[in-house]
Amino acid sequence: MIAVSALLIALGFFLAPSFRQGMSVAADTLDYASWSHRDNSTGEREPERLRINAERERDARMLAYLAIHEDRLDLAAQDADHAVAIDPRWTWVYYVLIYRGTKNWSSRPNLQTALWAKKLREWDPQNAVNYLVDADTNYRITEKNQVLDGKRPRGRYVRYVDQRTGNRPWMEMMARAFDAPKYNSYFQERFDLERDVARQLGSDRPLRLTISMMSHPLPSVIGCSRYERFILSNATNPPDLVQQTRRVIAFGERMMAADTEFEQFIGRSVALDGYKKLQPMAAPADQAFLGARIVQLEIMQHARIGSGITLALAMNARIVETCFVLILLAAMTMAASAAVFIFRRMRKSRAIGIVSYAAVGIMLLASIVAFVAYLPYSQLVAQAMDSRTPVKVGLPLLGTLGSFGMTFLYSVKAHVYGWSILLALLSLAGLWLVVRQFRKPPARPAVVSAG
Repeated sequence: MIAVSALLIALGFFLAPSFRQGMSVAADTLDYASWSHRDNSTGEREPERLRINAERERDARMLAYLAIHEDRLDLAAQDADHAVAIDPRWTWVYYVLIYRGTKNWSSRPNLQTALWAKKLREWDPQNAVNYLVDADTNYRITEKNQVLDGKRPRGRYVRYVDQRTGNRPWMEMMARAFDAPKYNSYFQERFDLERDVARQLGSDRPLRLTISMMSHPLPSVIGCSRYERFILSNATNPPDLVQQTRRVIAFGERMMAADTEFEQFIGRSVALDGYKKLQPMAAPADQAFLGARIVQLEIMQHARIGSGITLALAMNARIVETCFVLILLAAMTMAASAAVFIFRRMRKSRAIGIVSYAAVGIMLLASIVAFVAYLPYSQLVAQAMDSRTPVKVGLPLLGTLGSFGMTFLYSVKAHVYGWSILLALLSLAGLWLVVRQFRKPPARPAVVSAG
């Protein structure tokens, strides 16, 4: 009776949403597919069903979501076109598809990428990011075609020379980007979409949402750095240099207001170059301000990127993962014990009884510990998933789940295969014990002689 009560209590933890969420996160760390940002864990038929329903109901949001998570680029483009035709506010989805269309250096690009870039510029003409995308895409297409056309020797090392500044279309697009009045890489739009659809589908797998957000593309920071250094070093006279430094500073300040810490870091770097170049030429009245601003930005640059919460909760993540494995082992042990009792029709077995009691106790203890250890994460995830939480706050909160994948990030295959091998060995050990129990000959009843 005690064992049954303990088992019911352990199973009762699965009624708690935070506990189920913790178990799903722990399970995702063992699943290689979970670390693919386009994995939706719905199988092959589910996306198709969602697509049919979205087209029938003219659900532009769901079509945009499917476009982002679709592996086949042609089908993703079709979903994006349908979403934009229904509601133009989803045009930013082309921003994601552009980078997916040009990241594979083994395939020849087509005019579709240029068409997407054109649609982005026309839809959001004041956004510097769209010009950065166009500049980077055109340059990468040129470079890719050079490789495909055999203009480089094959089979031997070729020193790479960055020729962006000699590419006139690239320079023109970069100039428009630096002069554009705003900078938006659509992280907030992507975060709102991922969060809304997760709630709509009833998904409670925050780690997968986090991985999806981490996959969101960023403009070429190398291009930004190359361009600002080129225009600062090629100014023809002091008035021209002052004008160029002000352009660089303005762009850097706009980039510093971006949604991610990495973009803010690059923005500060660009702005610092401009401020340092401007300071010797500035009026005496402006020297104090420029000096203070330079010191402030340098201090911010040396601050550590990321949240210390991730490291602080790393032990909690290890505990939850360990408890998850223990719960799996306990469940397999109880299933094996039940199989022995059912198929062997054994009335009493002290060894099997002890093993069953131990498995129930381990499951209960592991459930309690996992529930307590995951509580800080559940609170952070709940805050991040609140629709009022901006991406600047929500993404770092979800980023704390990275402590579950620290080992994974250092060695992808070793982490996943290591857990898989461990579980396989333990499962085989349990199976061996069951088979061994089956092979024991049943006890013969004692023969009582008459007389």
